[in-house]
Amino acid sequence: MIITLLIGILCLVIWLYFSNADATAIRILWTCLLYMLAAEIVAAILSITVDLAFPLNEWTLLGIDIVLLAPVFEELAKVLACRSLRAPLHRFALVCLFGIYELMLSKPFTMEQPFSMHGFLESLEAVPALGVHGLTAVIYAFYFTSAHWRQWTIGVAVHCANNALAFFAGEQAAQIYAALCAVVILALFPWTDEAKRGRWA
Repeated sequence: MIITLLIGILCLVIWLYFSNADATAIRILWTCLLYMLAAEIVAAILSITVDLAFPLNEWTLLGIDIVLLAPVFEELAKVLACRSLRAPLHRFALVCLFGIYELMLSKPFTMEQPFSMHGFLESLEAVPALGVHGLTAVIYAFYFTSAHWRQWTIGVAVHCANNALAFFAGEQAAQIYAALCAVVILALFPWTDEAKRGRWA
């Protein structure tokens, strides 16, 4: 638990370094946090509603929550949050924060044995998921920027695939998927196209 939190804090420090920790970066920090909390609350309410409305077993309900509800509303929050920002790099930074906040504030509380060697390994296993959020960040920042529903659909597909692999096939399958996402990020990020990438300031 503590390890995951510390890794998340380290990622946040790196994020602040590359964003210059300026007024825009601080505003993005708060914007992301508010949208992420809103998405978590809505997803939790719907999860409880589904639990009360349908006589499903606990495993099925957990699958619906993790594989479907959480990604759908988190990706919707990303799309809506990005609409408040014009600069592509600002949108990229904002969506990357979703992964960092998840690592800091969500993952530590979902671990089975947080204060054990198993918990330490779980902490390390949570890090590759940043690649999934990074890929959605590239999409929301640089691709289909005038077609938000298309962005959302792709983002949900990317996110649901990761969660489905983790839920049905295990964390190792999800980690391989996250590593592939990282490779795709390197390929899709507009490193040399400043017109598409924009500038931070």
